[in-house]
Order: sequence, then C-alpha cells, then structure tokens
Amino acid sequence: MKKNSIFKFERALQVLMILSIIIIILLGPLYIFAFNKSYFLKQLEKNTDSTISYEEKVSLTNNVIDYLKGNTELSTKFNEREKKHMQDVKNIFDVSRLLFIISLATILLSFGFYYNKDKLKMIKPIFIGSIVSGIFLFFIAISSIFSFVYSFEVFHNIFFKEGTWLFYTDDLLIILFPETFFSNISVNIFITGFILSLLIAITAFFTIKEKKTKK
Repeated sequence: MKKNSIFKFERALQVLMILSIIIIILLGPLYIFAFNKSYFLKQLEKNTDSTISYEEKVSLTNNVIDYLKGNTELSTKFNEREKKHMQDVKNIFDVSRLLFIISLATILLSFGFYYNKDKLKMIKPIFIGSIVSGIFLFFIAISSIFSFVYSFEVFHNIFFKEGTWLFYTDDLLIILFPETFFSNISVNIFITGFILSLLIAITAFFTIKEKKTKK
C-alpha cells in the first residue's frame, strides 16, 4: 500500500514537472522581452509615427512597463478604453507571473526530492516538457510567419473580451505599439523559447544517455 502511494505521488510529481518546465520555457522569454526597457527603446527607434514626440513615446513606454510590473499607475494620457485593456493585460501578467514562480518552485523542490534518488525520474520529465514546448513554439512560429494577423486575433480573442483590444489609429497604444512591434517581439520570444527548449532537451537527453550507460 505504501509503495503504491509513493508510486502515485512520484507519477503526479513527474506530471507537475512536465507542466512546470513547459510553463517556464513559454513564459521565461516573455519576461525577458516584455520587461526589457532597452529592447523597447530599440523598437521605438524604428517607430516612424510622428503624432507624438520621441521623448513622449519613451516616457509613456516606460510607464507601461512599470505599470505591468506593478510599480506605478498608468499615465492619465491613456483614454479609458486603453486603461481598461491595460488592466486586463496586467491581470494576465500577474497570473502568469504567479504560475511561473509556482513552476520554478516545483522544479526546485523536485530536484531536492530526487537528489539522493533515481535522477532519471527527475530528468525524463524535463526532457519531455522541453520537447513538448519546442514543438508547440515551432508550430506557433510557423502559424505567425504565414499569418501573423490571424494568430494575433486568435490570441486576443482567447484572452480578452471581444472588441476590448481594438483601438483607433490615433490611440496611444496603437502609436506606441503598432503591429510591427508585436510581430517583432513575437519572433524574438518564439526564437528564444525554441532555443531554450532545444538546449534543455539536448542537455537532458545526453544526461539520460550517460546515466543509462553507467548503469
């Protein structure tokens, strides 16, 4: 009975590890770029819209990033529809941040649990999770390359209420973050995530192979 309980616990833990590594690989690159002010400033240099000055674009972009981090309130220069949408975006970031922390804690605790046990049981879920993440990111990237607008709309329709993410061309969110911005950041996130999943999968694969050889 005790052995059966341990077996079930380890199975559940391994499933959690697979899900956790997927979440870490998918969300990690998002945070690398979404909270990277220097990256945003480089994107602003490509922004040719002259409705507002470059200095104001920098100030408002920094405000948006700090708002998503929970460090400040959104500027009053944004209209009510924009504020509502950014609140929805912030809610998603807050939930995803919590998921990321829980996933990271799960992996670290699993390492501790398997430290003096069969390490293959620890490495295999990481290998599986990284492979699943890589395949998912590959197909998302292909979909975005062939039809970014469609992928963009599908994403927003999943996470936001219909129509709440659509704005006029003279709204600040459109001026600061045009379609090209989302296209560029998506490519960077997908590539970074795919490379990360590939590196983890390769490392895990050779670690598994080495440990099996030693046995």
